[in-house]
Amino acid sequence: MLANGIALIIMTIIVIVLIRKKKFKTSIKWGYFYKHAGKSLSISYKKFTGVEYYQFVLRKEETVTFSYEVTVEEGELVLEWSDGKQIVWKEKFEEDKQGTLTVLTAHRIHLIKVEGDKTKGGCRIQFI
Repeated sequence: MLANGIALIIMTIIVIVLIRKKKFKTSIKWGYFYKHAGKSLSISYKKFTGVEYYQFVLRKEETVTFSYEVTVEEGELVLEWSDGKQIVWKEKFEEDKQGTLTVLTAHRIHLIKVEGDKTKGGCRIQFI
């Protein structure tokens, strides 16, 4: 009985140390809603900490315009667009912003990484 208690205490200490050293990634999604259809993505959340990935299929060797609109009420949001081989675009948001970027695609499969750090707000992304 005593051995079980000691083992539990040791395991608890190890977990606490790993969490503080950020070896475990925690994710918080409160009021998180998204709509991903075709070449567009819309996300809103009351509180978001963590990472989410969304996949898009685009035509290879085609010029596409990436349009984004970000709303940040609290915290910060990082958006990253990659084509599976390299990062095409990455930006950190601490306030509302919108913009566009035109790129010639090299691959068909593209990923949008959405990373929140105690953020509240949302974003809209569209490939045109």
